[in-house]
Amino acid sequence: MKRLYPICVALALQLMTALAWGQAVTLRFVATEYPPYTSVLMSSGGAMVIALREALAPAGYKVEVSYQPWSRVNVEYRKFDGVLVLWPPEIATMGLHHFMPVFRSRLGFFGRADTAVDVSSWRAIGQRKIGTGRGYGYPAEFLGAGLNLHPHTDDLVNLRMLSRSRLDLVALERAVGMHLLRTQLADAKAQIRWLEPSFAEIPLGWALTASGPAADAQAQRLRAGLEALQKSGRLAAIARQFDVDSW
Repeated sequence: MKRLYPICVALALQLMTALAWGQAVTLRFVATEYPPYTSVLMSSGGAMVIALREALAPAGYKVEVSYQPWSRVNVEYRKFDGVLVLWPPEIATMGLHHFMPVFRSRLGFFGRADTAVDVSSWRAIGQRKIGTGRGYGYPAEFLGAGLNLHPHTDDLVNLRMLSRSRLDLVALERAVGMHLLRTQLADAKAQIRWLEPSFAEIPLGWALTASGPAADAQAQRLRAGLEALQKSGRLAAIARQFDVDSW
């Protein structure tokens, strides 16, 4: 560590010199397909990518985003300056730094529009058939609640099964489910609705892969840019544009 410290200081000085002379500094982030937050199929890159670019632009940074499967992100993220989109537990397991919450992931249930279902407690839900994503990282309290869970390939399959009355509920993030209904299930959109309340609300954000003076300088500017977006109302506008939940 003692040998690395002078190198980090030198990198930090190079960074500050470039910014002082008005030279654009490019930060490389890696992301997985997670629409509407991040997606190579969206011209804007998604809500999280727009927020990241706009948070860093005033400080003279440019952003490059590489979209990869999550299994590959887990292996290659050290090659990048930062990672998005992240939940807090992933920060510790991946050894990341400077996590910043940007949006709010609301986990809950979608149901059929013609059927009233009380989802205010596990007891109220009872043994209704709930579609889940196979291998998804649901909260422990949900998995341990003794519910009647039916894992399938992905969220799209579950929503299709719900529209055909083959499931009673689908456990899913509100923003992700609404995006799928808008973009891939328009024919079933009128048959499916989000049910309040959510059973978990989790911060979604980004983090940097390195520590040290250079990363600290990047994080300081990134945090200042994010706070400016929040105070100006711009972050809330991005959230409304993509129908995601902000803090």
